Amino acid sequence: MLKRYHNLVARCSRGDDIADLAPEYLLVLNALEEQQVTTKKAAFDFVELDAYVTSIQLISLAILLGQGHTIIVRASILIGNFGVDALYDAILARASVAIAGNSGLRHPTAFSPLYQVLRSRESDPFLLNRYLAGWYAGLQRTYWHGNDKVPGGGYFGYWSFDAALAAKLGGISPNALTGHRHFPVDIVDWVP
Repeated sequence: MLKRYHNLVARCSRGDDIADLAPEYLLVLNALEEQQVTTKKAAFDFVELDAYVTSIQLISLAILLGQGHTIIVRASILIGNFGVDALYDAILARASVAIAGNSGLRHPTAFSPLYQVLRSRESDPFLLNRYLAGWYAGLQRTYWHGNDKVPGGGYFGYWSFDAALAAKLGGISPNALTGHRHFPVDIVDWVP
């Protein structure tokens, strides 16, 4: 599954047409489903930062790529973890996926600003800029952090799809979020 996910992110990094990424997203979901059938266990444990980040990015991509409610629900079922994390539940609620509440943020240091943006009644580019300013540094414990500096490190791109989703859902103009190299402007501007 990670190989398919890395391929999808790499295609974003090289500038592929956003419309061409939707079929690739479905391949990621198919691989995730196959992995769960093969291993007979859930793919993501939100206690682990890597699993959490990948899950947040996957559900964000489903919404950003205009996958439709059925695919978003399928992705959320495969990811699981309903009611385990407030940010994940807030994203699902914004996508009209029924959830059963939450128990707070699993990784508050890295994700509290983004959660504040999603929970805010008014669009606030300041909060989202604050989140983006610390996004990469806040994820230094992830398996992919720094791969661009290691020969053969498997760099596939560093994109804050979660921030892009917050901007799109909140109606925050990408122009208000300039200077953040990890912010995928093109996917925010894209209309499915």
